Amino acid sequence: MARRKKRFRLLNLPFLAIKEVIQEMSFPEILVLSISSSRCRKTIQNCRLKLSKVEYNVTETQTEMIVIEKNSMENRLTIWAPYSIGQGAGPKYW
Repeated sequence: MARRKKRFRLLNLPFLAIKEVIQEMSFPEILVLSISSSRCRKTIQNCRLKLSKVEYNVTETQTEMIVIEKNSMENRLTIWAPYSIGQGAGPKYW
């Protein structure tokens, strides 16, 4: 019988330990964690992470977010829109 992997219960740790774990994560990982639940979002907000610069580039088909962290590491996150903006109500798939 295969053993089940144990989950790492991040939010059960003391706050300082949570903060250390989050500070070691990349920006895309933190973003995904922050949208997973309201408790995660609030915990990340309480960590008060420092970013040097955030840029948004929005076009008709994509949104690109460029985040430069305090250690000069640059992360790019591109989100492709499945529809064109301003062409009627709701998504228009092609």
